[in-house]
Amino acid sequence: MLFMRSEGTSLGTQSQSQQAARSLYAATESSSPQNAVGVFVSSHIALAKIGLPLPDAQITIDSPCAESLAACGIVLYWINRDDLDEGTKRSKCRHAFSILHSHREDGAIPALFFCDPGYSFWVSYQLKMSPENCSIASFFPDKVADLCRCALNRSTGLTGYFRHFDRSENLRFAIDVLARHGKNADLSLLRQHVDDRNLGTRVIEAMKMIEERFTTS
Repeated sequence: MLFMRSEGTSLGTQSQSQQAARSLYAATESSSPQNAVGVFVSSHIALAKIGLPLPDAQITIDSPCAESLAACGIVLYWINRDDLDEGTKRSKCRHAFSILHSHREDGAIPALFFCDPGYSFWVSYQLKMSPENCSIASFFPDKVADLCRCALNRSTGLTGYFRHFDRSENLRFAIDVLARHGKNADLSLLRQHVDDRNLGTRVIEAMKMIEERFTTS
C-alpha cells in the first residue's frame, strides 16, 4: 500500500484532490494505458502548479513498477511546487526516492521512462508544452543516474507496467541518462553492453558524450 496524505485542507480542496486522484490512478483500468500515464503525469504537475495538496488516498500497489510509478508522481508533484524553495522540494521527495531505490533492479527505470516527456509521446502530448521541472532526471540527475546504473547492472530484472514491455527501450533510456549525467567510471559499465545489437549504437554514443564532457571540463 502507498498512502498519499494532505493535511489541513478544506473540504472543497479535498474534493478537488480526490477527483484528481481518480484520474491519476486510472492507468490500471484504462483501455489506453499510455494515455492514462500521460494524464497521471500532467495531473500531478497541475495539482502542484495550482497549489492543491496531494490526494489523501490509499492506493493499492500490485507491482514494483506500479509502486515506482506512484513514487514518480509524488516527485513530479513536489518539484513543480513553485511556492517552495529547492531544498524543501528535495526534502519532500526523499521518501519517494527511497521507494524508487527499493525497486532499482526492477520497476524504477520503467516508471521513470514512462513519465519522461522526452521519451513518452503521451506524456508530452498531455503536457502540450515543456514546463519546467517536468523531467525527474533533469531535477535529480545524480539520483536517477544511480538508478540507471543499477538497472544496467541487473538488466534482466526489469519489469514493465503494461502488457507489452520493451526491455531494450527502457535500457536505452538508462543509457541516455548516463550519457548526459554519468561519470568516467560509467564507461566500464557501458562497455558491458556494447555488443548488444539492441543497445550497442546507443552505448557508443553515450561513451563518446561522457568522454567529451570530461575531456573538456
